Amino acid sequence: DDNEKYGKIRGEQAKSRRNILVIVLLCVAVGCFFLTQQDEAAGSVAGAALSANGAVRGNAVAKSNAATISSAEFEELEQKMNALDAEVREIKKTGVIMESDEHSLEVTKKLQDATRKVIVAKYGQHPAYRIKVSLEFPPTIPDFAEKGKDGEIVIEMAPIDLIPVSVYTFLEVARTWVGGEFHRNAGHVLQATTRSSAIKQHLPFQEYSKKFPHRKGTVGYCGRPSGPCWYVSIKDNSVNHGPGSQQHKNPYEADANFGRIVQGMDDVVPRIHSTKQLGWLDKDKRIKIAKMVVMVPTGRGGAFEPWVPSM
Repeated sequence: DDNEKYGKIRGEQAKSRRNILVIVLLCVAVGCFFLTQQDEAAGSVAGAALSANGAVRGNAVAKSNAATISSAEFEELEQKMNALDAEVREIKKTGVIMESDEHSLEVTKKLQDATRKVIVAKYGQHPAYRIKVSLEFPPTIPDFAEKGKDGEIVIEMAPIDLIPVSVYTFLEVARTWVGGEFHRNAGHVLQATTRSSAIKQHLPFQEYSKKFPHRKGTVGYCGRPSGPCWYVSIKDNSVNHGPGSQQHKNPYEADANFGRIVQGMDDVVPRIHSTKQLGWLDKDKRIKIAKMVVMVPTGRGGAFEPWVPSM
């Protein structure tokens, strides 16, 4: 009859609607899957791009800081620093105790202020600067067969608000590095010489801060006047190289202390000291400085990368 006929039609329509709904749901699920895959792929590409950008972020910051002044302005800063450097050297020649002389303190402070400006203009504004020192050990080192010739230490410079002249000098030594070697193995220090195309003379004065003493693992300039020869303290040398040391005339004078070892102190430095000779080393026992590189922060988790000149 008609009721039975219409009942069958309604049943078929309901079945069709259910089938259509299932198909729609399947399409939605498939579409979501492909969208998820596209998002993940896009995320991977974006992550790679961020990683690549992060690799140069530190130097980009350095360039932006350095680029805030023109070449002419930088030359003016450098000329002012060099003029003050020459003035301080002339004062030093008089033999006055500079650490307690009012005029000497005034001029050396001006030199330090000028040097800080040059550091920031040339190397960028950073919380820290580092020098990576690549070493080449000779076959005479006791563990040569086991560890080979390569070694590396990293030196973090002292804060430039404390001893900027000493820091700048070593940054320039590294930037214009030509060669060098560890040539003395003493009971308290490991002494090195470094040849540089820019730094040819000692520091203009004995720059020292009591806030950065000669503790074990620090790096200072040897000699009076100090530099550019330098050493690693393998024991606390606060007395041996601190104020009033190595002479009797000036109770304030000390070796300039400009950095500390942040990588290699536990393995590479002891390896240098393991050389089978004390004192001045024979040529075949010297540890060659194969390379020096200025390093600056990248801004990513405390990582550092080679500094890139911006001017």
